[in-house]
Amino acid sequence: MKESYISDLYVFEEKGKPGRREEQVQVKKGRGIRGDLHFEDPDAPVSICTCFVKEWMKRQEVEGLCFQRFKANIWIETQGEPSGFQKGMQIRCGEASLKIRRGKSRCFQECARVQKGLPCLLKKECWYAVSLSDGRIRTGDCVNY
Repeated sequence: MKESYISDLYVFEEKGKPGRREEQVQVKKGRGIRGDLHFEDPDAPVSICTCFVKEWMKRQEVEGLCFQRFKANIWIETQGEPSGFQKGMQIRCGEASLKIRRGKSRCFQECARVQKGLPCLLKKECWYAVSLSDGRIRTGDCVNY
């Protein structure tokens, strides 16, 4: 089991608008983060990414189409390593348990990275999850998986 921690938490109230950074969020079993526009999304209401990917994106000379588009509710510090998350995996974040439902679904042909045949870690390290329990998640909480 790896141990990492919550770096940042965001709530997105409206599509296309910037998120609101929070010190803690409340999740509801079978749903997502209270106050987030995807709270009741039955497929995957919580978006998760690692700080490993955030740092990787900053170093890239060719920016991918999703670099600006993708917005994560939960950013996890994994000590400079990929997360190792997989579909179906359960992770514990603070008081809550989340189940990974799926990863980022596809790349877009209009993306400069796709056109140049360059890899994209967003495809491998961005995940969508649902909460398996009610609970609070705080910045700095341990993440176990």
